[in-house]
Amino acid sequence: MKRALISLVLWFSMLNPALADVDKISDYLDRYENGPKETRERVEFGIGEAADAFAWANTSREYDGYSLSYCPPPHISLDAQGYMGVFLSYLSDNEQFLDEPSNIRNFILLLALKRSFPCE
Repeated sequence: MKRALISLVLWFSMLNPALADVDKISDYLDRYENGPKETRERVEFGIGEAADAFAWANTSREYDGYSLSYCPPPHISLDAQGYMGVFLSYLSDNEQFLDEPSNIRNFILLLALKRSFPCE
């Protein structure tokens, strides 16, 4: 199961060729915040797709009898912009990630989801 989740994270990390030349998370955020509307939409799409993959991985974990990685309340339904908000909020509280390579953005999203929706 861990291998499948890691594979998904790596696959979704490569989805956004428009941002392939971005080296650090801070550069990625700069493109998101200051780039053209198309770039902003691509970033949100990539984060949304990664979040969907994590949701399906969570469903698979639950089906297989494993503990969930994160536990959103049943009444919460986020779109790509909502997931982007979770991602940005986490980064604003964890600025040490800003100098990390941009290809770990989906891992950071998973950490953000775990913090925002902890399992009790």
